[in-house]
Amino acid sequence: MAQPILRVHTGLPLIKERVARLFLARRDGKADDLLTIFAPECSYRLICDPRLFPKVGPFYGHTEILESFRACDQILEYIDTIVVDMIVDERRAVVRRHATIRSRETGNVGEFEIADLLEFRDGMITKMTQFVDTASLGLLVGRI
Repeated sequence: MAQPILRVHTGLPLIKERVARLFLARRDGKADDLLTIFAPECSYRLICDPRLFPKVGPFYGHTEILESFRACDQILEYIDTIVVDMIVDERRAVVRRHATIRSRETGNVGEFEIADLLEFRDGMITKMTQFVDTASLGLLVGRI
């Protein structure tokens, strides 16, 4: 019988390091740093109602993803991000994190629980799908 592919680990240093670099770059507004951890043929999608937050994607490749993160950085400031839990193997990671975010448009600050599904190939992110509370994000940026 085959062993399950997805396991809970405390290790896997490369994947954990990439995940940490991803969220540090997001927190610090350093979108250009993302190019070192996303594969050239990558995708990103924020699962969120586009009427409440327009930068949902999907976005493909470095150029589109970089533009989407830069546009998001003009709207939001990540004050802090804490990785609460992570389930990883060499090809996938599921990350639950807590983020404190400020709207640059309204000045509102909110606390968010965010789930990220990441896929990797050769240690590089090939796909990122992010889940966030749409209504709370809409309130934060003043669209509700």
